[in-house]
Amino acid sequence: MEVVLGHSGLRRHRPVILPPSKAGGGRCSVKPASRSLLRSKSARTTSLRSSPNPQLPTWNGQAKLEKETEEKKSSFIENILRRKKFILLLDDLWSEVDLKKIGVPQPTQENGSKIVFTTRKKEVCRHMRADDELKMDCLSTNEAWELFQNVVGEAPLKKDSEILTLAKKNSEKCHGLPLALNVIGKAMSCKEDVHEWRHANDVLKSSSREFPGMEENILSVLKFSYDGLEDDKMKSCFLYCSLFPEDYEIKEEELIEYWINEGFING
Repeated sequence: MEVVLGHSGLRRHRPVILPPSKAGGGRCSVKPASRSLLRSKSARTTSLRSSPNPQLPTWNGQAKLEKETEEKKSSFIENILRRKKFILLLDDLWSEVDLKKIGVPQPTQENGSKIVFTTRKKEVCRHMRADDELKMDCLSTNEAWELFQNVVGEAPLKKDSEILTLAKKNSEKCHGLPLALNVIGKAMSCKEDVHEWRHANDVLKSSSREFPGMEENILSVLKFSYDGLEDDKMKSCFLYCSLFPEDYEIKEEELIEYWINEGFING
């Protein structure tokens, strides 16, 4: 079992199970997928027409696996995976995952399977008994500044010498996080007024003081991005999304209907 340990904003993928044959001869390619193992691509690629175990529901049958008990779901997953060489990717773990409870066989030299997970907490590595750890460090000051310049572009930085100075300060406030550097850089790429750059610097500075020990220094970046939304209606639409559970698949038509009912937008 292997783990990638790093800050929020260094990576962002969803978990997916892929048989090595589907991942390029043993190499794994990450693709967006639902958080639930029950919707993993390995389950779909099996295309089971009938279940070898009569006690288990068929994937293509009328019985929906989502409606089954947790025990049957676990048995169904285990029945598939124990006969396969698989790679399982789990993203952003905050606590130990009981693999046996969800039907995932332990990887061994005999079955040749792999489990890779990402986390920002060292204790999760210990509890999951990871064999190999790969720590993802933030970018160095020079690397961060190079990325920030590339995202912002030359035009704003050449407009005024003070903008160049403020840009370096803003880059440093992103703490080497690629996500933060990209978000702030894109937001400032069309700003050629030195007053706008001063404002950005003040916002990032004040947010850091307001939220000491904030979540991996990313909250100030999110606040800056939020403050940059066009008007209060757009901000209300954005905040409304926080009412949904984490990793919930929000349907576009459903969300728009909610916004209309709330009076945020016209129908």
